[in-house]
Amino acid sequence: LLPVDPDEGMEVRAYGTLTLYEARGEYQLVARRLEALGAEGLWRIAFEKLRARLLAEGLLAPERKRALPAY
Repeated sequence: LLPVDPDEGMEVRAYGTLTLYEARGEYQLVARRLEALGAEGLWRIAFEKLRARLLAEGLLAPERKRALPAY
């Protein structure tokens, strides 16, 4: 299951039903579940989504960073 809508060019595995619209002879895939594949796996997508939210809130701004303790 994808936490976000898939982007164009993203590799996914789709599970569903293949149907035929006989009037026009067109096939249609009714996807019930999508899984991300390759480098764009679910952890990567979730990380990027969280990072974008934190950036939008300003929580990753350089002026918010604190120095590490000396010990």
